[in-house]
Amino acid sequence: MKNETKEKARDLYAHSNLTKTQIAAMLGISRTALHGWVREGYWDRLKQAAEHLPSILAEKCYHIFGHVADAYLSERRLTNPVNHQEADTLYKLMLTIQKLKNRSTINESMEMFKVFEDRLVKENPRLAEEIFPYIDDHLAARGTITTGSLMPDNFTHLGRLPFDPPEKNWEEEALDNNDISDWTMAQLDMEEQASSAPQNTDNQPETANN
Repeated sequence: MKNETKEKARDLYAHSNLTKTQIAAMLGISRTALHGWVREGYWDRLKQAAEHLPSILAEKCYHIFGHVADAYLSERRLTNPVNHQEADTLYKLMLTIQKLKNRSTINESMEMFKVFEDRLVKENPRLAEEIFPYIDDHLAARGTITTGSLMPDNFTHLGRLPFDPPEKNWEEEALDNNDISDWTMAQLDMEEQASSAPQNTDNQPETANN
């Protein structure tokens, strides 16, 4: 089923380091088709969100909290009890953790829908096939929402100061350019076919005779 293949492709793209070429080969689809799904569904946005899940950030805050608490409880602090500022630091860390755990992100929505889809496929495959396009449209719509307009121009889309960009995969980028061309031509062909298709005039109202 096309929808099932598309779901697997989206999951691999968002949660793995596989290239488009590798994913297309694994699923037995054309790279151009995969590239079209990535563009239409804003999968790049979903992939970026996956790297900054609140649950992951909360775990890191837990580690910080643990290290700070261990330092406060160290035998070296026997004559130096925890002061108000240090207690306030722990309190703020705990508040941050709680806020992160309560926050909903694009990728968490995707993970929730993935669990729902997996169960629905087992219980009612036909219904899953009907529902999947609506879920895909919902995630694509959420993928268009960014925080870029709220950040200074010198910040990246992730809210960080820019650094030297990572080394590009030039082979994948060249393939992307080819896929963009193929995808654009396919869209133009579809529009041309739609515009040249004969119009159904059976239900057109008759004009009144003068």
